[in-house]
Amino acid sequence: MSFDSGPVFGWTIFCDDIRAELGGKFSFMGCYTGNLIVHDKLPLMLPKLGIAITYYERIRGVTDPVKIRVYFPWEKEPVITGDLPVDKFRATLADPDARYHRIDLTFVAAPFHIPSLGIVRTEVVVGDTAFDWGRLKIQQQLRDEEAPPLTSQPTA
Repeated sequence: MSFDSGPVFGWTIFCDDIRAELGGKFSFMGCYTGNLIVHDKLPLMLPKLGIAITYYERIRGVTDPVKIRVYFPWEKEPVITGDLPVDKFRATLADPDARYHRIDLTFVAAPFHIPSLGIVRTEVVVGDTAFDWGRLKIQQQLRDEEAPPLTSQPTA
């Protein structure tokens, strides 16, 4: 596979759980594809919410500090914020064939309290530029016995 992205790129995986395995692997359980659909009335509690952030940076392509932020829709301020240790890998000699450095971060909120609907989002800030790194929309779809009818039935 060959690609040439910009000086920084990456993604966020949202899932039910993250497990660290031998050999530097991670297993992501119950990955969400953009939507977390709840079937009960709010507020509610999920056992966990896993957030895995992957950050790539072109070797010798970025010199600015890098921060990460995680936002929950019901909080005014980020629930997670911090500096990425980019100086450490910028100072190391890279594989001569490598084009990017990579950092993987994992977080698990346990339990994950959902008081309202909205969007969980991650952000990477490089210098003064903020990048939208991932979004998970929390939606509600009540169970059949609680949901209003979708269509009316014709009467005889």
